[in-house]
Amino acid sequence: MIDTLLNLVKQFRLDGFRFDLGALHDKRTMLEIDKRLPKRVYLIAEPWALGGNQWGKQDMSDGFAHTRWAIWNDDFRESARIFAQGYGDYQNRDRLMRSIVGSHVKDGGWALRPQQSINYISCHDGRTLADLVGGNKHRVFLSIFLVLTSQGIPMLGEGSEMLYTKHGHDNSYDRPDLNQLDWDSSTQHRDLVEAVGRLVALRKQLKHFQYKGHLKANNQKSGWWDIDWIYPTGYPHHDNVNAIAYIIRPPRRYQLWRRTRHSLIILLNGSHSGVNFQLPQGEWKVIVDGLRIKVNPLGFGIAPNAKDHYHLQPGTCAMLSPAR
Repeated sequence: MIDTLLNLVKQFRLDGFRFDLGALHDKRTMLEIDKRLPKRVYLIAEPWALGGNQWGKQDMSDGFAHTRWAIWNDDFRESARIFAQGYGDYQNRDRLMRSIVGSHVKDGGWALRPQQSINYISCHDGRTLADLVGGNKHRVFLSIFLVLTSQGIPMLGEGSEMLYTKHGHDNSYDRPDLNQLDWDSSTQHRDLVEAVGRLVALRKQLKHFQYKGHLKANNQKSGWWDIDWIYPTGYPHHDNVNAIAYIIRPPRRYQLWRRTRHSLIILLNGSHSGVNFQLPQGEWKVIVDGLRIKVNPLGFGIAPNAKDHYHLQPGTCAMLSPAR
C-alpha cells in the first residue's frame, strides 16, 4: 500500500490522501505512511471502521500526536447538525463549544492542536446540508458559517453553497441522477454562492481562526485569554440552549500587528426564536449578516453600529468587528 501511495505521489503528483474507514489499518501502518510520504502530502482519515477499530480519536493525543494525520471530527458533525436544526440541549451546546475551539484534550476533547480536526457537517455520504435543514437557506448559511469560523480545517460538502439536494436520500451510491450537481442552482441561489465565497476569503484573511494550540477561555482569574463565551440573555437558568456567541482574539503571535490585534464577535442562533446577546463595551460593525446573507469586511453602513446588545434572528448568524 505504501509503495502505491509513493507511486501516486511521484507519477501523478497527488498532494493528499483521505483514508475511508481509516481505523481499519493498524497503527504501525499509519505511522509508516506518515514517515515515508513527502512532508508536502496531506494525510486525512476517518477515525472509525466497520467492525473493530485498530485505533481511534484518542490516539491523536498519543501515538499520532507528532504526525501530520488529521481526522474527520464526528463530535463537530453531530453537535453542529443538531444545533443547526435547532433541537439541541445543554449537553449538545457544550459539545459544540468544545468542537468550535478544536476539540482539545484540555477541554475534554481528543486533539492537541486544531489542525488535527477536519470540521464538517455534510459530505458525500448521508444527506446534503440543504436536506439536513429542510432547504432553509439561512440555516445553510449558518451551518457553513459555523464550519468556517471554528478552529481546525474546514470541509464543505460539494454544492452546499447552492442548496444542492438529494431530495432526502442519504445513501446515493447507486444514484448518479442524485449525485450530479445542477449548476443552474448556482444562479438561482447566487446570493448564497457569493456570500460563501466572500466568507471563505474572509477566513483566509483573519488570523483569529488560525490557532495552532489550545485556546484559553476567559475565567476572570487572569488578564490573558483567547476566547470569551457570551451566553444569551437569561443564562444560566433561562437562556436559549441553541444559541451561543463568543469574543475571539487573534493568536498572540499576531497581536503586534496593528491591523490584526482587534477582537471579533461571533454570534450563532440555531434555535427557532430570536435571542439577545450582551456585547462588550464599544461600538461594533456587522461584517457578516446571516439574516441578509451578506459578507463585507468593511461593514454595510445601512444601519447603526451595534452597541450594548445584539438581537439575532432564529436560524441566523453574525460576525462583528470594532467600528473604530
